[in-house]
Amino acid sequence: FLGLANQLGGFTNKMSEACLPLRPLLRKQGPFVWSDVSEDAFIKVKKVLSSPEVLATFDVSRETRLLTDASRLHGLGYVLQQRHGDDWRLIQAGSRFITETEATYSSVELELLAVAWSMKKCRHFLLGMSFELLVDHQPLISILNNQTLDMVDNNRIQRLKEKTSPFIFKTRWVKGKTHYAADALSRHPIMDPSEDDIMIGKDETLDMRRYLSACLITVFSPNEYSERERANYSRAI
Repeated sequence: FLGLANQLGGFTNKMSEACLPLRPLLRKQGPFVWSDVSEDAFIKVKKVLSSPEVLATFDVSRETRLLTDASRLHGLGYVLQQRHGDDWRLIQAGSRFITETEATYSSVELELLAVAWSMKKCRHFLLGMSFELLVDHQPLISILNNQTLDMVDNNRIQRLKEKTSPFIFKTRWVKGKTHYAADALSRHPIMDPSEDDIMIGKDETLDMRRYLSACLITVFSPNEYSERERANYSRAI
């Protein structure tokens, strides 16, 4: 929690002051005692996190980044931020529990699910602009930065990657110990997945042959191919 607080609002004096009573609880030696002072400090930190000093209005001209993370035992989390001088200020954040089916995903599939879900949640901000995606799972770098859909053999990964195709972004890996905000949200989600959320993770295989054949047939004029010829071509593909 303190990692999240520091990453989202560590640049304000109010945050440092609010967190001070909670820092002794991080000591490895000595008992962990949650007192009334601790509870008051916890509430104060949450208020600072939702204050104008931390939150900002979205500005399409500012440098933008999206932080995502997944926790197999808990859920998905994301943080959308924009640069203000030397600091990154919060635009939007969210988290949700994963379903029983999603809990069976491999690590890379679950992390990619977090990316696809987060982008959809932030689509009104991100569509049409360039931004940076920050993840703490290294295999995603190659999948998202270097591989095209036809290079992906895993159907689920292919399908999830396809859902990120409307966005313009570059993926960068960061160490997990510095990925505080998204990590904290994925470990402590607060929302159940909606029907729309579940559809993102639903297994629907992307058939590239049918997709390409549809694209090819669409661009042919009626003078070049008859309806029967086009139907035969589609079946052959």
